[in-house]
Amino acid sequence: MTCADNSTKILNKQTRLRLKLRSLGYTPLANLDKRCMLKGWPRLDVTEELIKSGGWARSRSYKATGLRIQDGLMVLDFDIDDSELTDLFAALREAFPELRHALRRGREQSKREAWFLRCDEDFNQIGSCTFKDRQIDGAAAHIEIFGSGSSRQFGAFENHSEGILYKWVDDKSPANVQLDELPPITKDQVLEIARFTDQWLTDKGFELFTKAGAGEVEPLRKYTLTDDMVFNVEGGHSATLADLRDGMYDSCTMSFERGSQAINPNRGIVGLDHEGGTTIWDPAFCITYHERQFKPSTIGGDDDLRKAVNELREAEGRPIETAPRIEMSTFARAQHLLTHYAFIEETGKIVRLDGDTFGACGISIKSFRDANIQWASRIMDGANLPYSVQTGMVNPIELWLASPDLIRLCGVVRRPDQAFPLCTIDGKKFKNVYKVPDHIMPQGGTHSADVFFKFMEKFIPDATERAWLLDALSCKMT
Repeated sequence: MTCADNSTKILNKQTRLRLKLRSLGYTPLANLDKRCMLKGWPRLDVTEELIKSGGWARSRSYKATGLRIQDGLMVLDFDIDDSELTDLFAALREAFPELRHALRRGREQSKREAWFLRCDEDFNQIGSCTFKDRQIDGAAAHIEIFGSGSSRQFGAFENHSEGILYKWVDDKSPANVQLDELPPITKDQVLEIARFTDQWLTDKGFELFTKAGAGEVEPLRKYTLTDDMVFNVEGGHSATLADLRDGMYDSCTMSFERGSQAINPNRGIVGLDHEGGTTIWDPAFCITYHERQFKPSTIGGDDDLRKAVNELREAEGRPIETAPRIEMSTFARAQHLLTHYAFIEETGKIVRLDGDTFGACGISIKSFRDANIQWASRIMDGANLPYSVQTGMVNPIELWLASPDLIRLCGVVRRPDQAFPLCTIDGKKFKNVYKVPDHIMPQGGTHSADVFFKFMEKFIPDATERAWLLDALSCKMT
């Protein structure tokens, strides 16, 4: 059999598999080994027609199949190379019986596995702390758990990389188990699994690298990749951004970063974003690096993040910042937040101090963190951070929440008899959304009807008619 005949046979097999996966409730993607190189794959409408055509069934590059994480599907990804990893698997399955029924995907020549099951609540990513791998110098050891709120896909069938195939434990896989038959667990259990793994790795003597990425985290995006960068790839070789864009390599070290992390042997995963640009995912710090040419011109990041920021603006009743992006450091941004925002401890909501509508009092911490992602930065000097902030990638909201100067409130009121923007009632501090209109009490403290008369000039341009109406209104008042 020729190589062309063998490729055709594999493609036909993958087409049948993808159709079967779709019928069982999953969303299959045509992959180049473990990566999906289809433009716009996070939002691609995977129809039967697309699977049968669309280049999927013809391109000899797409001989592998991945699964997009959606519709309740979640994946526990074990990024640990250690001889005791099977002991961790056993401990988790003992502590969390639901995990005994998860679909387990491994790969040849590695102890690492990814477990597929369902969660009753969408989330983006939950992880353990990052430890130093004891088998591979400079590598990270941790677990990442991806939920249906993330734009992620996982290689599942055929090649993981050249010469290495995926394999499913006990031959149970998404090809023969429906999505709605996977064991469901709660988000709280997922968080417990991450904490359990932290303790297990600690007890086994793994050295802690960073706590960044532990617990529930939101993805950070940096638009820094340029064509003049050089990337260290497998075999001690160097590659350009064009090489990564062409799919020549599936990973590189994070040494392309500047500053204190210029030497970073931890590996990043190469992929594509929905613009078709190259991305590098740094799993140790939960950062995705994008090409600079695709950096959004306005505040917000990608479409999902822009949507979250727009919702935040709508909740406040006004834009929180103006475009283009305001350049400032993480610490400067945190200081800015201290003078413009306050925290309601009972509800966990955030208010803008100059807000004068009730719509300005319902901002969640998650939305606020999303809106401030662009000012996040890698801070390794823990001595300069508040005690509650981890070293690593720091969002200014963490510095803001930890600051002793944070304005803490008991709630929001609308009280014309109280001061704006903050007032004290029965010894408790509140945000007062009632603001005396300028035409009643302008800055300076004296009453004036100037705003009203200016309005009337535009409303009734004719001076004679305007004077008649004002006289009539005056007569009515008296």
